[in-house]
Amino acid sequence: MKYFKGHVFLLIILLFQNLYLMSQAECTRESMNKLKGRWVKKPDENMLAGQDQHQVITRIDNLQKIVQSVIAQPMGMEIDWERNMEGINLIKNGSLPFELAIKVGLFYCEHGTNKILANGVSNTGLYIKANSFEWFLRELENIVIENRPIYLLPRKTGELKGLPVYEDEPQNAVMGPPLVYTKTSVVVRKGSLPYMPISKKEYLEAFISFHEKEKFKSIKDAQYTENRIKNEDANRNKKHDEIMRIIRESNAKRNDTSEATRQLIKKMEVEYQSLAKLEDQEKETRPDLIELESKKQNDVLQPARDAFQKLGEKGSEIAYLKENYTEQFIGFGNEGNGQMVVRLNSSYFKGNLPKYVPQLLIIRWSWGNWQETTGWKNQLEQINVSELQDMLDK
Repeated sequence: MKYFKGHVFLLIILLFQNLYLMSQAECTRESMNKLKGRWVKKPDENMLAGQDQHQVITRIDNLQKIVQSVIAQPMGMEIDWERNMEGINLIKNGSLPFELAIKVGLFYCEHGTNKILANGVSNTGLYIKANSFEWFLRELENIVIENRPIYLLPRKTGELKGLPVYEDEPQNAVMGPPLVYTKTSVVVRKGSLPYMPISKKEYLEAFISFHEKEKFKSIKDAQYTENRIKNEDANRNKKHDEIMRIIRESNAKRNDTSEATRQLIKKMEVEYQSLAKLEDQEKETRPDLIELESKKQNDVLQPARDAFQKLGEKGSEIAYLKENYTEQFIGFGNEGNGQMVVRLNSSYFKGNLPKYVPQLLIIRWSWGNWQETTGWKNQLEQINVSELQDMLDK
């Protein structure tokens, strides 16, 4: 019996050794790509409490099912997904923003053990955002029209089953695939858009209005600084005289008439006069802060003012910008080399629908430049667009 047990124990050891060696040999990218992965629900983030939460959850879950139907059985990867209600309402008290967030983790070999683990960095995922311009339109800082922000519409680079596609420039990544590609699409009602173009005249008016306000504020700040400096200069001698008076009175009370004290006071006077002379010389070369700030702001404003004066009939043309910053105006672009400037089309949004109903969907998918993650992009492009469109207004 002992002999039999010993053989069984030995067989078990040999079996585990073989399994270990097999795992060592099979821990390759090719073998991992053949392993069945899974979808994993992660904890939700920033879900707003209230009566609408359940309705939002139902709709995010429907979005997830549409995506999972395309990639029912992931291979060589684990797909995490979660819900969130992050974002700012496009219209005050209007439709609620919410999102399905999906992230892909590739299987990988653990260093030292060769164990196959999930959640390797892949820079790959998918986001579907409802009732928000996030991931799609880039807000131009500070410049507003009718107290609403304005945005840059990305350049269209293609189509996906009738939907417009906007592709970003590849980005470098520190970990995972070295290059990351991104595409964005938008699902809206047929024949209607949630944004509208603004004209060159409207853009320049908004640009000039903002920077004139900035000029007023900056000159006011410069004036305050100038007055403070002048007051400090005017009070300099008064403060010095007061300090010296206090010192002399203190010495008198102590009957201190020593030569050492007299020399110390004399030294203090000499040092003060020397310092005052340096400050006076510096004041003579000090720039006029108001004039300096005024010139700085005029340098920003003048190109826009000149362009506005020359608009004529072109003022009604759609505004395209070559750059996405608003610190200065460098001229307009066109449809080929610029991005259209747009603003919210508030009439697109139906006020009679419940807040939890999606009225537009932004789809943004990204993938790294590895074979495994490029396949993710190809699979996603098989998504059922009709099912997404059917979710609008429901």
